[in-house]
Amino acid sequence: MPGLTQDSVDPLDSLESQIEELERRIIGDCEISDKDTPIVESLIQSNNAIHNAISSHNTIKALFDRLDQLGKFLDPSFEDSLIDTACKKKVVLESEKELRQFLLQSKKLSELNNILSGEPFKKVPNLVEQLRKVSEETLRTQGDYDKLKIKVKDLSENYIIAVKALSRSFYVFETQLSESEEGDKVKKPIDD
Repeated sequence: MPGLTQDSVDPLDSLESQIEELERRIIGDCEISDKDTPIVESLIQSNNAIHNAISSHNTIKALFDRLDQLGKFLDPSFEDSLIDTACKKKVVLESEKELRQFLLQSKKLSELNNILSGEPFKKVPNLVEQLRKVSEETLRTQGDYDKLKIKVKDLSENYIIAVKALSRSFYVFETQLSESEEGDKVKKPIDD
């Protein structure tokens, strides 16, 4: 750009525009509403959630802390002048239970990783547009339902009023009919 120097371009603005371009390439040219969480924030939230989940379990935290130490013990080229080979064997044998538990946990972690990186999760970005359409249709249907609910309520209130009016009319009609029949009985002489 003519007239601009490198000092006048904010690196954060440049990074933000690159991220927006990447989001546009991944999501497409659809409008991103304020409700949509940017990918970077979503990744940060996911990372924080995983970190919090791992840090809250002491056994997992201790396991990750001891991975480096275990790697040193298992490295065949590792030579520690202070500890002889017999002592190292003793340490490994004494921690056999922990090592077996670590092995089981490693296998389980590997299985869970395979599950999380499976085919269904790879399809999630492709399903975002369908989810948006279904959400919009759900909101539209909810609006139609609310309108229909109000109409039905009004109709049922009008029906109740009409039924009450008919009941009163029938009561008045029956009362007048009864009075008229009683009046006819009194007025008519009884022929024997």
